[in-house]
Amino acid sequence: MIVYEKDTSKSTFSHLYDLYQLGKVKDEDFPVFFENIFKFPENELNFIQQDIKPSFHYRYFSNYLFYDNNGLDVKTIVVEKDYTCLTFLEDYINYYAHCYTRYTKICRRIHLFKENFDEKQFQNMLYHGNESSYRKFWKSYLGCIVIKPLPKGIIGVTYLKTYDGDELRDRHYTAISPQIINLYGTSLELNTMPFIEQDSNVGSCASTALWMAFQKTSELFHTKKPSPSEITLLAGSDSYNTGKIFPSKGLELAQICRAIDNNGLHSELRYSENEITDRSWLQGFIYAYLKAEIPILLGIEIEDVGSHLITLNGYRFKFDTEKFSEEKFSYKSQYISKFYAHDDQTGPFSRLKFNKGTNEYFLRTSWWKANVDWSKSPQEIRNYFKEENNYYNCKPICLIVPLDRKIKIPYEEIIDKVKIIKYLFAVFFDTSFIWDIFLIKSNTYKEQVKKRVKQKKNLQKLLYTSLPQYIWVAQAYVDGYYEEPIFDFIFDSVEMPYDGKPFLSNIYSDSLKKCIDKSNVVQIQKLFSNNIENTAYKVFVETTEIMYELFRKKEKQDILVSEITTVLDQLNKNALEDTTSEITTAIANLSNKLNKINEDTVSIDRELDSNIVQIQSKADDPNQIMTDRGIL
Repeated sequence: MIVYEKDTSKSTFSHLYDLYQLGKVKDEDFPVFFENIFKFPENELNFIQQDIKPSFHYRYFSNYLFYDNNGLDVKTIVVEKDYTCLTFLEDYINYYAHCYTRYTKICRRIHLFKENFDEKQFQNMLYHGNESSYRKFWKSYLGCIVIKPLPKGIIGVTYLKTYDGDELRDRHYTAISPQIINLYGTSLELNTMPFIEQDSNVGSCASTALWMAFQKTSELFHTKKPSPSEITLLAGSDSYNTGKIFPSKGLELAQICRAIDNNGLHSELRYSENEITDRSWLQGFIYAYLKAEIPILLGIEIEDVGSHLITLNGYRFKFDTEKFSEEKFSYKSQYISKFYAHDDQTGPFSRLKFNKGTNEYFLRTSWWKANVDWSKSPQEIRNYFKEENNYYNCKPICLIVPLDRKIKIPYEEIIDKVKIIKYLFAVFFDTSFIWDIFLIKSNTYKEQVKKRVKQKKNLQKLLYTSLPQYIWVAQAYVDGYYEEPIFDFIFDSVEMPYDGKPFLSNIYSDSLKKCIDKSNVVQIQKLFSNNIENTAYKVFVETTEIMYELFRKKEKQDILVSEITTVLDQLNKNALEDTTSEITTAIANLSNKLNKINEDTVSIDRELDSNIVQIQSKADDPNQIMTDRGIL
């Protein structure tokens, strides 16, 4: 393995920074070298810094920057010795300036490069950076890590480049934005999300997760970017109203929502166990908002550890993945194999992977169970990082989406509408699509669709229609082909019309248009009709919902029949060996119940058939339907 040693070339300004470049240093010296990078000289502090080597951060950065073959592959490090961090300065004013211990406010900043260069080249980069011979060095910039002058919690504001090969691996880091870093007069830009480690004196993991989320929401919704200590103040007192804010011992769920509200946003909160422990629902909900570049706060319970809050900022698709169940996938989000999150206890873009099987703790974190033996060979250390059994598992316990107050329609209302549309295509066309459901800015959506739809004439209705700023989109694809949508339905994010009618519907496939026009299936034709009156559309949807509910009721009846039949079979086997009255009575009761269910199923079938016939006969004339139902 190749590590780094300090460049000892003399420079007039060498006392202001340290430069470490590629050198012939033994493998076993790397852990000590990297540990020293994070340390302040003892004569600059009035306390002893906690050893960083056992921490998750040290392991995470070691792997992300050096050991991981797909990582950043750092080759040169520049340590800026005198740096003022505005975020730390706010925390310093709110807390550390009042402490008796004499804390300094001067931080250090570690800059990372993928190219190898020495100090003379670095000097020329600063003075002649625009020349082609030096431009490549600046282009190799990978980010920076601020080191705070504290006993613990020393990782300050960090900007790191995401993993390479995003397109090849279908990674999507959506809640990131351009960040400008200035190094000695040279401005450098990275697309990333700022990271920071929890400082338990001024903020809990919740305050830190909020701080990271607010970096993105400030860009999206033009709200403030408070420091961790300011976020703790925004959260206010706990439920006991003790009035004590610092040192922070953690935020309750109500305090997290209060901090979001006090920062000019509202919280889309979910904590129902039935929802958030359902993989498909969890994937769909998170994906729908991340697609809009909105960061999501995910509360997790780590097995044998406790609860924690992280900031989700990306996801990865794996379309050839082994499915978690035999159920046929209906939504694109179900192909998500992992999420990426800023976890203040590990590092930026930590993986949160879906485990196979049905274990209660079905997500794998980036928290290690055991320490790494740094005396081992580089390959053995890499194997340690790759071994999945070395990481703790977790389960979700809550979701919080910080949203602009104008975005009022939740994900669930859109998914309910899609279920009805899915049912119509299944019943009348005997076909199904993969649905992509997400929130997005309307202008961004128009730009995306314009690039993906080949038959440009089919874009006219969408491009020329004035749309709300944020829209909900239900987009249909052919399974396995996700390059071009077949059709979509667009809903307003502010209000849902009482009739449930989409704001706009578009068909991008000529073949589907011809198929619908030639068919006599008026229900499908009405879905894409812009001329149908709102009241008529409401009746049409309500009638379809009746069909859908009957269909679902029949499915439940079939499941119940199967379960009762299984129990009856077992009771009949027992009755051969034991003819007690209890078993005989149980068999008789279940047989009667089964007969009653079968009678109900026949009745449901008749009602369903009758309903379909009535809709087909009257769908051409919505006024007739409304007359029959007493609306006209």
